[in-house]
Amino acid sequence: MLEHVAAHRYLTTRQLEALVFTGHTSEDSAARTARRVLARLGRSGLLASLERRVGGVRAGSSANVWQLTSASARLLRSDGLNFRRIAPSPRFLRHCLAVGDVHVVLRSLATETRRVRVAVEPESWRTFLGPGGERRTLEPDLAALIETPAYEERWFLEVDLGTESLPTLLRKCDVYEAYRATGAEQEAHGSFPLVWWILTDSTRAARLRDAVRRAPRLTPGLFVIVTVNALTGALVEATA
Repeated sequence: MLEHVAAHRYLTTRQLEALVFTGHTSEDSAARTARRVLARLGRSGLLASLERRVGGVRAGSSANVWQLTSASARLLRSDGLNFRRIAPSPRFLRHCLAVGDVHVVLRSLATETRRVRVAVEPESWRTFLGPGGERRTLEPDLAALIETPAYEERWFLEVDLGTESLPTLLRKCDVYEAYRATGAEQEAHGSFPLVWWILTDSTRAARLRDAVRRAPRLTPGLFVIVTVNALTGALVEATA
């Protein structure tokens, strides 16, 4: 649980339940166990709950948001002595929790014959050299590996909450194209991952889809653009 919180910075009780307590006989049992363990970690000073909860669909006890403390940071990280707990901005917190939601959806794809591995930033990042020899970094929110006996899928995932301009999103698409042009990912794994853009609404998704299609420097087939509401269905279809 501490490692998941460390990776995402902030996670709700519900998200930790879905990521960690997967072997219980019922959802109620998993929820009770998650709350009990989180309460114990809180009393031990290894996790701290934010004073405010996230409202809306996250209302209730499952809306508690957890973060590391200096004690847990020292357990997990070599730089834990320099750890400082700060109050996140609403925008940053929303993005962290949205990425956590996508991680939960990805993990739900796992079956007895389908293995799912998810890397959170900065583990998901890729560093490469640009055409001029400059050092560049591709920074997807998540990277996923889906393995079955029959196939292997690799994905980069970007979670957009509508706070960035369309040109900013297109510039990030350019970075994916630049990294693909290096051939590093293909050499290591045999192919380049699909890039999933997960947006808040269909209008914004349609605008990005149209902009990618019209940009001569971009390869439309490289990018899968979906809304949050359509994500689960699209992922299930992609792994069928």
